[in-house]
Amino acid sequence: MKNYSLIIIISTTATFVVSALCLFKPLWYDEALTVLEFLLLNSTTEIYHHYAIPNNHIFYSIILKYWLTMISNITSISLIVKMRILTLIFSSVVVSILAVLSIRKFEKFTAIAISATYLLSSPFTIYCCSIRGYMLSTVVAMTGLLAILN
Repeated sequence: MKNYSLIIIISTTATFVVSALCLFKPLWYDEALTVLEFLLLNSTTEIYHHYAIPNNHIFYSIILKYWLTMISNITSISLIVKMRILTLIFSSVVVSILAVLSIRKFEKFTAIAISATYLLSSPFTIYCCSIRGYMLSTVVAMTGLLAILN
């Protein structure tokens, strides 16, 4: 089995570089809705019961609530950036899995092109730091794909 450490390090670094600017952008409507309607609730049970339609954002909101509790002692980072960092972690996992899958199935140049195209795509640059459950859902889908292709 190949050692994919270098690929994962490069993928994670590239994700952080591409998404660096979006960490500091103001909340957009759906993010503000997530924060105001769900994260400000007292418990994770309330988050579950407050969503009218079950979707991927419920689980993400619950994980985000725990994440914020875990890093609450870090005061040098704004609350919005703290929330975006969790999605950024999910984004780097997605790019790493994509890079590993690509390098297994294609030549190196093709694998780099696939990863770079995904990193620079509009959907990725929009959602790589959004305070919503899109990247968590993508992690789950990519993990499933990785398991199927193994």
